[in-house]
Amino acid sequence: MDYLEKNVYQKKLTYQKIRSKYHIKTGNNIESYTKKQLRIPSLEEYLSICKRYHMKPVIEIKQKMKKDTIKRLYQSLKKAKMQNQAVVTCKYKQQLTYMRKYTRKMPLEYVRHDFTQNDLSWMKKYHINVSINKNILSDDMIQLFERNNIKINIWTINNKDQLYNFTNKGIKIVTSDDALWKE
Repeated sequence: MDYLEKNVYQKKLTYQKIRSKYHIKTGNNIESYTKKQLRIPSLEEYLSICKRYHMKPVIEIKQKMKKDTIKRLYQSLKKAKMQNQAVVTCKYKQQLTYMRKYTRKMPLEYVRHDFTQNDLSWMKKYHINVSINKNILSDDMIQLFERNNIKINIWTINNKDQLYNFTNKGIKIVTSDDALWKE
């Protein structure tokens, strides 16, 4: 929902308005889909699509949520039998802490633009990985995360040179706006 038209206050949008007014505008083979097929999916539809195509759902929590909302998210994942396949990312510690209470197996990622020793201690305590901006990830940080068994998801890698640079350093999870595997 980051790419809505200007002057739209996203928190005031209703589910029905999102479904009827806004549509997916880019993607592989997008021209082969109808406008109805390009509507923004519900969580349940998204999970169903991921399941059908054997894809790992990645869900980013963009705002602070109450504990009961996190519980409903977990229950939706469990109902879809995707609670161990999904990855949940968030920049708020409390939301990830809530989610961790429901599952020890689900990969959780702490989204960071910066990083402190307190972050590391908390991540180790709750078995949470890191999703980190490429501009702050140093070789020393990579080694620190590896020593502490914290998986690294680096973002936003949008060209093959960056991709090869970080994968050669052992990074295995990359977030990109582009399909970098295409020739």
